[in-house]
Amino acid sequence: KISPFTLYPAIFTLATLFVAHRDISRYLAPVYPFIFLAFPKFLTRPSTKIVFLLLLPALILFAVNFVTQNTAPIADWAAYL
Repeated sequence: KISPFTLYPAIFTLATLFVAHRDISRYLAPVYPFIFLAFPKFLTRPSTKIVFLLLLPALILFAVNFVTQNTAPIADWAAYL
């Protein structure tokens, strides 16, 4: 039995595999809620929560580094003021 909760993330993830971009996580953002719906037993286990807590500093450092490098240089700010 295939439900829309399975079909949408599967097609979306498959299509995202063909996107050549460094910020692929932003393209996959609409799929994240479906992951929580698909794996509630796994994600609520105490061992999984401990792993997420251990990964949290690395995720924060990655996000800060990516945000600082992902800016477009704008030579003339007059159009935006």
